[in-house]
Amino acid sequence: MTADPPFDAFDFVIDIAHRRRPFDDDPSADLQTWTAILATTPFDEDGHELEAVRLATCELLRLNLNDTLWGPDETIGGLDPDIDAYAALVGGNEIVVEDVFCDQLVIVNRTTVFPAFRGLRFGPWLTAEAIYALGGPTTLTACLPAPFELDRRADPAGYRQRQAELRALWERLGFEPFDDEVMILHPEHPQLVATLNELRHQHGGANASRAG
Repeated sequence: MTADPPFDAFDFVIDIAHRRRPFDDDPSADLQTWTAILATTPFDEDGHELEAVRLATCELLRLNLNDTLWGPDETIGGLDPDIDAYAALVGGNEIVVEDVFCDQLVIVNRTTVFPAFRGLRFGPWLTAEAIYALGGPTTLTACLPAPFELDRRADPAGYRQRQAELRALWERLGFEPFDDEVMILHPEHPQLVATLNELRHQHGGANASRAG
């Protein structure tokens, strides 16, 4: 069951921007960092505009496999352990998954919904919007559903339960298991747009126009 919005009306804004170090010779410079922010300008009962409020953020990493200084393997393999889990996806300058050729890789690194706005499906909505904006017919999107806030060794049962919940959330966007850790979303997957349209309708928006 979805909670009621904490304001009478919303004026939603989604900003998506990227950061890159173009003159850095470190392999990680090939990896663009994109940040999506969902914010709103709420109104009080008298219709007066209140101060804009951030609802959620989503960080994504994007790699053009044909445009890397040191090669895709080196770029991904030289990062932190969480990103290194994606190395198995990359083979040379392309990814082929079930005969689908991809030369762009988007990693959904982390989505955060601020505590006061949880339970309103803002996290899935923002994530779907960001994937839709950065995607394309040769873009493979990947994620690592892991409850970073939990200690796997201190609470293994709780960790597994929360991980299963997260995997179910990603499956609703069209993601499928690649291995025991990583999930992937095929280019043009119809489930992403179907779920995105559902979330847009829930929050008063219009349909996405393209297939994926």
